[in-house]
Amino acid sequence: MPAEGRRAGVALIMGKAFDTAMRRAQRQLRIKPGDIYESCSYHPVLCLGIDYKNDDIWGVSLIDGSFPRSCSLVHCGVRKLTPKQAWAIKRGGPEDPEEAARIPGKARWWKAGAEDHGLRVGLIGPKPPKRKP
Repeated sequence: MPAEGRRAGVALIMGKAFDTAMRRAQRQLRIKPGDIYESCSYHPVLCLGIDYKNDDIWGVSLIDGSFPRSCSLVHCGVRKLTPKQAWAIKRGGPEDPEEAARIPGKARWWKAGAEDHGLRVGLIGPKPPKRKP
């Protein structure tokens, strides 16, 4: 087979593998603009855009407001977060102690033993009335 033919065959295989990886990422992540995800730098990020065709997700960091925070959907370990998880990461750093230990001291946004000022994530208010059976 001529070299050009081999290269075209390799590109086709890589294209199919890439398409399969993107379909799997879309099925597993189910992230859309407005959702919160964890970037490869462990920042909770408000998603502003996602491109499942070109392996890209971007948004604004909820840690320091930096943008664009852009990651690969396949290679960066992106995961969808709840607001409660995002707040916990903001206050206490990455959930996994090994991941937290990899972040150099100057880059750490959290402080050990920081007060939470009584703030909680969720709806706070009167309890809804009990329903009658």
